[in-house]
Amino acid sequence: MTLQEKLDRTVAELSQFSWLTSAGDPRTDVVVARAFSDAVDGYWDSWGPKSADLWLRESHRLETSARGTLGDVIITSVFERVGTELSEQICRGIESYFERMERNKPEYDVAGVFQACATDALRHMESDIAWAIVERLMKYSGFFGMLLDWYREGRWPCGWVGAAYPNGSVVVL
Repeated sequence: MTLQEKLDRTVAELSQFSWLTSAGDPRTDVVVARAFSDAVDGYWDSWGPKSADLWLRESHRLETSARGTLGDVIITSVFERVGTELSEQICRGIESYFERMERNKPEYDVAGVFQACATDALRHMESDIAWAIVERLMKYSGFFGMLLDWYREGRWPCGWVGAAYPNGSVVVL
C-alpha cells in the first residue's frame, strides 16, 4: 500500500469519529477538565508547563524524524488533508459540545467560551490529529497515536499531569 493510500484510508477512518461526544462526561481513571475554557487554558497554564512542553517536545521530535522518513511534502499533505477534510467535522463536534453544555448547564456561558476558545482548540486538535497520522504513516506508535485513542472515544486530550510522559496521565475534556 502506498503512503497516499494509507493517508486516504486513515482520513476516511477519522472522518467516522464522533468528535467530542463524550467531552465533559465524568471519568475516574483520568483527570477531566471541568469546562472547555479550562481545557484550552489548561494546555498552557492550569496543568502546568509540562503540558505545553510535552506537546512541543513530542511534535518537534516527530517532525525531525518524519522529515527524514517521509519528507516535507508528505507532512504538509497530511496537515492540509486534516484542515480540508476533518476540520468541519471537528467544528461540528465543538458546536455540539456547546449545545450539550447549554442544555445541561444553563449557567454555562456558551457565547463567551466559544468566542474566546474555539479557534485555539480547533488548531490544537488539528495538530494532534495530523501528527497522529504522521506517526501511523511512519508505522510508529507514540504520543500522538495515544492521543488519537482519546479522540476516538469522543474526548479531547488537552493536558498532562504527573510524571513525565509516558508515565504521567493525560487530561481530557
